[in-house]
Amino acid sequence: MGLEAGRASIKMAGFQTETLAMTSTHALERWALAFKSVDWLIPAYLQMQFLSQCVANIEQATTENKPKILQGILRKTYDERHLASMLLGLYSKTIYIRDYERQISQTIEASCFGLHHAAVATMIPVLEGIIRKNAVAGGRDVGSGTRKIIEELDNILANEMASPNRFEERVIMFQVLRDFFNERLLIRTTDYSGSHEFNRHGILHGVFENYGSETNFFRCITILELLCFTMGMLYGGSCFAPEETAQSAKLANYYRCLKFWSARAAPFRAIHKQLR
Repeated sequence: MGLEAGRASIKMAGFQTETLAMTSTHALERWALAFKSVDWLIPAYLQMQFLSQCVANIEQATTENKPKILQGILRKTYDERHLASMLLGLYSKTIYIRDYERQISQTIEASCFGLHHAAVATMIPVLEGIIRKNAVAGGRDVGSGTRKIIEELDNILANEMASPNRFEERVIMFQVLRDFFNERLLIRTTDYSGSHEFNRHGILHGVFENYGSETNFFRCITILELLCFTMGMLYGGSCFAPEETAQSAKLANYYRCLKFWSARAAPFRAIHKQLR
């Protein structure tokens, strides 16, 4: 989304939807709290009516049922059509994200084939790399650690807050993104309090073992699309999410085939587990 994306209509998969600017700040703050309760963020490029219903479902669910509710939401949101059209029409065209097109494509394939550990572990460095590339382009040194990654997200937030074209809705989204990195993704492993092992250090340093879930992969996709949103705002780009095309439809069918064969491979995976 570009600088005036808050006033634009977002067109996705053949339908028009109201945008964040048409949703009150109070409502977005409520959404942020609801999504935080299930370790999710306010996503970009989705219908506001759909997100409002997601919030209601999460709020009404018991604590025990919230993860299942989130899983259902994510599966409906990031289906094969969505991933195919976004890969071809957004991820592969957005500055800095497009540099990782091959890795992103392979993570989607891995996830569709049920290899969620491989998908998540591959996507985590991509998310970090996008932020690093943006910092380097702006002449900011983020170093080799991750502390300055948070500072870079703070910088993006500060720029929006100081902008004459500031939108409170974008401020909230960037705050949520920064807080998720600070409190979940990049927090020290010993301080991590989440229940899903969605933590960069725990994953890449081999401390966590059970992070390979479909839900965690979809969390990666949410962050990826928020970074697409951010890069579009900073450098310009289309205000529209991509339409489904003949090529994306073919790619979506390929993803469905991978899921089909993943199900067929399940008995063989069970044998492998029995041999351990």
